[in-house]
Amino acid sequence: MENGARHPYFVALFETAKAVHSSLDLDEVLRELVRNSAEALGVKAAHPGKPVVCITGDGGFMFAAQELATAAQEEIALVTLVFNNNAYGNVLRDQKIGFANRVIGAVLRNPDFRMLAEAFRITAYRVTTPEGLRPVLATALQATVPVLIEIEVPQGSEANPWEFIHPKR
Repeated sequence: MENGARHPYFVALFETAKAVHSSLDLDEVLRELVRNSAEALGVKAAHPGKPVVCITGDGGFMFAAQELATAAQEEIALVTLVFNNNAYGNVLRDQKIGFANRVIGAVLRNPDFRMLAEAFRITAYRVTTPEGLRPVLATALQATVPVLIEIEVPQGSEANPWEFIHPKR
């Protein structure tokens, strides 16, 4: 899972996530921007019979969007969730808080992720709510081909990961 800002959404979706949360090294999670998609492809290739979901933000996904070509070419049935807030959410929040709302390089102009996936002949969906995600994710997990699900989220809706990384004592 890339970027701790998506972690609360993950907890809301999966009942077992609290157990997962207790074992996450969130410092490591925050370093996942570049390698997330490639590692998820490798895990799925190594375990083709097991469900594997790559959870990423739009900024992190764009570091390795070319992995869609690999998934399509090698027919790796990875499910990729792209949380799209058109920003590097943590960077944007930190710039607003720490630098008096002076923002540079944190707001993104993204491609249409569904169209990008479809250009590689990858099944793609777009959802806007957790309720909308549930049936689409259930369908995607049964697929035998790669699937990308774009989840539109408003800028500023991310949770602040610092409370998880440096909890108050």
